[in-house]
Amino acid sequence: MVGDLTDSQIEHLLRTECVARIGCRDGERCYVVPISFVYEEGCFYAHSAMGLKIDAMRVVPSVCVQVDHIVDLANWESVIAWGDYEELRGADADTAMALLVERLAPRISDKGGSLPHPWDEHGGAAEHILHRASRHGLVYRIRVTEITGRYEKR
Repeated sequence: MVGDLTDSQIEHLLRTECVARIGCRDGERCYVVPISFVYEEGCFYAHSAMGLKIDAMRVVPSVCVQVDHIVDLANWESVIAWGDYEELRGADADTAMALLVERLAPRISDKGGSLPHPWDEHGGAAEHILHRASRHGLVYRIRVTEITGRYEKR
């Protein structure tokens, strides 16, 4: 059976997954790249180093975000959201980064040694992650303007 996700199913998927793909364009070409994220109150929050994705979103802030939960090819849920890119600074960036640390840091594996950048300094303590990440890249949000979800279940 294939169908549409309800609003509560969409919300559940976005609150339980932490990897999405963001589609952006710089006016000439499209770029799709995975991101780690937190979804809160109609917004995706993420942290990024400077690069093509940030450059493109600065040129054309209208983006698309896609999030999946795939069990197998006949059992999946997928959400597509459209929204507007916004860089965060000051207290807004600190609040967003704290949310990212709270929800994402426990999901990062350190089985082989140190945690990957920007989570690697001081053993991953939240206050140190906040400080280090604020020096490397930026925190941004995507304010959702439209959202839809589909599923297949067999």
